[in-house]
Amino acid sequence: MSRITVKEFLETDIPRLYAGDPILKIAETFANCPYNFLPVYDTQNNFRGLVTIDSLINAFTPSYLALFPRLDLIPDFGILEGEFLTLSTSLFVAEDLIDHEILRVDENDSLLKAVVQMIQEKCDQLPVFSRDNFVGIIRKNSLAKAVVSRSR
Repeated sequence: MSRITVKEFLETDIPRLYAGDPILKIAETFANCPYNFLPVYDTQNNFRGLVTIDSLINAFTPSYLALFPRLDLIPDFGILEGEFLTLSTSLFVAEDLIDHEILRVDENDSLLKAVVQMIQEKCDQLPVFSRDNFVGIIRKNSLAKAVVSRSR
């Protein structure tokens, strides 16, 4: 059996964000797609980075909450929820939420290597690059697709 590469099974129809997109646009895009990260481009269509669902969530989470060892000690977030959610939607744009430390794979990597990385990192998908260009996303279920396609 020949080597199976990430390139053979990557998903390329990924929604795009632009550097100046407001947080509401980012949230709407994540709400309507199955991906945990999205590419961000500038107005000249140059790739700028990836926004993760976690960076979106962190924009709505006051950083001082990390000081509480147990959130069950806070019975109700009350006014904090409404006020902070409203404030955050006007403070950030896509470029502010780019995550520069995201794990990634190359399109020529073996599919099995990518799946093992996902298992080790406890994630379901990884961004795929060709050199420094974002080209798509690979997901764990790609291994099942490879098994099916190779059995035919």
